[in-house]
Formats: sequence, structure tokens, C-alpha cells
Amino acid sequence: MFAVKLCSSRLQLITVFVFSLALSCSGCGGGGGSGEPNLISYIYVDASTGSDQYCGGTSICPYKTITKALLESTKIKSIIVKPGVYDSFNGEIFPLNLTSDVELQGDKANKGGSSYPTVISGGGNYASSSLGGMYQVAVTCSGNAKISGFTITALAGTGAWIEGGASEIPLLHDNSITGSGYGIVVAGYAAPQIKNNLITANSLSGIETFDHSKPVINENIISDNSVGIVIRNNSQPDVGSSASPGLNNISRNVNCDLNNTSNNQIMALGNSWDADPFLFASSDTCGNGANITNSGLGAVLFQDIPLNSGTLIGGTSEIMLSSPSRGTLLQSNEPHFTWTSTGAAYVFLGIFVKPAKWQNNSFTNTEDIIWIWHSGMTSGMDGDVRFYDGRNILSGDILQTSSPTPLQRGRTYYWVVWTWDQQGIKIIKSSQESYFTVAN
Repeated sequence: MFAVKLCSSRLQLITVFVFSLALSCSGCGGGGGSGEPNLISYIYVDASTGSDQYCGGTSICPYKTITKALLESTKIKSIIVKPGVYDSFNGEIFPLNLTSDVELQGDKANKGGSSYPTVISGGGNYASSSLGGMYQVAVTCSGNAKISGFTITALAGTGAWIEGGASEIPLLHDNSITGSGYGIVVAGYAAPQIKNNLITANSLSGIETFDHSKPVINENIISDNSVGIVIRNNSQPDVGSSASPGLNNISRNVNCDLNNTSNNQIMALGNSWDADPFLFASSDTCGNGANITNSGLGAVLFQDIPLNSGTLIGGTSEIMLSSPSRGTLLQSNEPHFTWTSTGAAYVFLGIFVKPAKWQNNSFTNTEDIIWIWHSGMTSGMDGDVRFYDGRNILSGDILQTSSPTPLQRGRTYYWVVWTWDQQGIKIIKSSQESYFTVAN
């Protein structure tokens, strides 16, 4: 009788436990029950306390795996993931595919890297429709998916793979992308936002862009990778513009910080590098910790770009510049300048290594003028001047006796034309400040 009573009590306990689970999970997506799913705003996941078998993804009874939550995300788009390690031992099936409008949230405040981290670790076969072939990937993002608050690692593969159409704008923000071969790959026509991530210690690169992709990359720390950012094919990432500076810290990468292998001009303004951007030029070889390299026929604009906002010198008539046109990539480091003839007696053309600064009827950064031509020189004419018509300037003095030194390759220069009145007292005409970049 005693044995029978014991079995009966156990049966009662099991019945109560299962009934309690059913109550706590009623109405949650994927958990059975007849409650209204509209009452649930989020799916919850907890590797430590959750269950894919008995729970329905509520805060009281969360799922155990992100894999299970993603299967249920057709009903509820937001998934809250508690700290823990989400790997194959936890039951995850890789890659984790984020599609449509799914939002996967971990520990955003700590980028998934607190003393009790929120980690996605692993990799599975992913077939890329744009690159072809099979790749080992931890997380894929398409559509308008969002992911934040994770440490993402794929030891021999890619941490996050973003691929899709131009109208799809996934958001990858506030994560730690580390310890993978490739941190982030962007392919196809995808135009994701990659913002405020820590992208570090990836053995091949932090970010690689392919095909026609156009990611916006801003406010990230991209450091201690083999290469920080690699730009391939016809991709054209936005790494910062005059209107919207990149604010990335791209530094301390082993071979180089940014390698442009494409034939495109890449905007990378307003970022922190290993050195002042006005004190270095890009090179053509990615190695030995170089800042910026162009191994294709393109260029990277990493210095400053003057605003297109009227004449440099206020209150003057405008001189119309012709060539080099604004933003041109020049193959020659001995440019030929043309503009609409002014008809003035005293005409000047200057090349600056930093944007020109004009105040109180004079240039305040004359030390940045490295070459000058004026109408009193023996060659060149108002509206048509070749590089060898002018002369270098050293410490404010024009070096009249020697031919000018060709411009340094791999950097941007700024040029302005202005004229004085007949007395040489007042500037009466000036151009907008224009710029060009000399290719490597």
C-alpha cells in the first residue's frame, strides 16, 4: 500500500506541475493554449531557465533557444534574449536567420559583453545567392531585421552576414563582433546600418563589403582585426560624409585600417585613424598597419570636404571653376587648371593641403598653401594654368628658381582662385573652394 501511495503522490505532483506550466504559457505564441496572442508583445529566451518543449516564450516561461523563438517570430516580431551562451550545446541550429521585421534584443547597454555576457557562438552552412558557394555563418540578416546586444562569434567563419535588396535596411547595432574570421559580410544590394558596434579581433577582417552593397557604417570601434574594412567589387559603403560624419574609430588593425579594392570613390570623412588624416596619404599596399590603402583604381576621401556654399571670400563676385571638377579623382599628380577668365590684372590660384580659411581680408592658414600661381609669372594665363606654370611655397616664400614638386599621391587637395583690385588692396572676385584627389 505504501508503494502505491508514493506513486500516486508523485503522479499528483507531476499533474500539478504540468498544469502550472500550461497556465503560465497559455496564450503565448507556440506554447499551445487558447489565450489571445495579441496580449503578448515579446518572445522571451533564456538559456538557463527556458524550455522549448514546455514553455511558450513568455517572461515567466521563456524558450531556451533563439532558434525556437525565430520559428515563432511570424506572430511576434520582438525577441528578448537573456544573458547566457547560445551555441550548439544549448540547442541552437546555425545560422540563425533573421528575416522580415524581426528584432532580436540582448544586452544592448553592454553590447552583449558584461560580466554575464549574452553570446551567440557557432556557425552553420549558408548559401549566398549573390556570391555563390557555401559559408559558415553565425547570424544572417535580411529584410528590415534588427539585432543588438550580443557578442557574436563564429570561430572559423563569419559572425554576421547581411544580404538582400536595396530596399532592405537591416540594422546591426550595439553588438560586439569578435573572434571570427570575418566579423561582418555585406553582399548583394543590401544597404544595412552598422552602428555603434565593437568590431575587434577578427582574423581576416572586421567588415567586408561585396557586390553592389551600400552599408552605412558609423559610430563603430573597428580595431585589432587583420584588416578593419575591406571594400570589394562595386560596393560603395558610406563610412562618413560632410553632412553625416562617420564617427568611427578605425585604428590599430594589423595590416591596414581600410582597404579599397574597388574602382569607386569611397567617402570616409569624420573618423578617427591612427594618425591625423591631414598628416598621411593613402598607399597602394595593405600591410604594416597602414591607415588607408587603394589596391584598385578607386580612392578614399578621408580628409575634409568643403561645403558647396558660395564663394570662399564673402562679398566677392564668383569665379566659375571648370577643371578639375569638384571631387575629381585625378590619375596625374600634375593637374591642369581651367576657369572662366576674370579679365583682372592680378589673378591668383592656390593649392592647399587643408581647407582654406579666410578671415579679416587674409588667409589664416598660409602654412597650408603648398603651390601657387599668379598672373605675374612668366607662363600660364588667366583661366588656363598648368601645374608647372606655378611654384611651390615653403614657409610662406615662393620658390621661384625651381620647378614645383609633383603632388603626393593618395590624398586630397583644395584649390581656390581669387583676384585683387588694381591697387592690390582688396579682393574683388573669388571662386568656391573646390577639391580633387590624386589617385595612388
